[in-house]
Amino acid sequence: MISSSPIGSMVGVVSGIHKGARGNIIGYEGGNWIVDVFGAGAAILVRCSDLRLVPEHWIQTTRRSLFDQMGMLTCFGAPDLSVPVPNFDEAFTSRACPPGTALCTSFWGGEVYTYMFKRLKQQLLTQSSKGTLWNFVSAHAQCGVVFSDGTKGTQAAPYQEGWGSWWPVLFVRDKSCPECPGKFVAWCQAQALSGSRAWATHPSRIVRLRAATTAIYAESNAPAPTVFVETPGVVIDEIVEEEEPKVVEEEEPEAEDGFTIITSSASSGANHLMD
Repeated sequence: MISSSPIGSMVGVVSGIHKGARGNIIGYEGGNWIVDVFGAGAAILVRCSDLRLVPEHWIQTTRRSLFDQMGMLTCFGAPDLSVPVPNFDEAFTSRACPPGTALCTSFWGGEVYTYMFKRLKQQLLTQSSKGTLWNFVSAHAQCGVVFSDGTKGTQAAPYQEGWGSWWPVLFVRDKSCPECPGKFVAWCQAQALSGSRAWATHPSRIVRLRAATTAIYAESNAPAPTVFVETPGVVIDEIVEEEEPKVVEEEEPEAEDGFTIITSSASSGANHLMD
């Protein structure tokens, strides 16, 4: 038990009428915590049992320049506090160990792919100059992760040894070169938040996530892609041909304990955090 006050702590609401909200604790009143909700300009009263602390390692990681912490909190519902939140440097920086859907959503938030898919459809309808997003018109966007160092040139080039991380993306084949079946364009979570254009992406950097793809089409009541990998033969967890993305065959893991809950004693002056 940690005997320090949680005032100022970043929290998420995991149940109740305010489920999904993220904010900072600013007070305590009548057995409930007062939470200043990010992006809402308002505070809410939340029962102790409905709150979870956002892990400090997640807060520190998403303060790096490659992340949009507030966008992740308010748009993606990040992190998913119903399961243990993975350490980014341990879970997303090994090219040999691509993350599956469950791992991605636990760090990036349960709404990350849903938000990207909705934002993509909105931009295709309203943005007159689509640029590389034109490739997504009348195409079945698929969910995946891309191994990249965050630079445009690197992402378009074949993978070589070097630093990088796995990032959530929607991707399709590049229509600008019909005679080049191995060309793809990918739209990452940061581009979805900023409304930027997609980047050319080499297939050696892409891993396709079946579970996430199936989920976004189910949520939108749209037909899911019937072909995930357009190549002959059986697809397993390996790159079948150089021009085809790898596929992750996923079984969603059961939720585990490991998050931090917030409790309070009978005395409002003796509030604690309990692991």
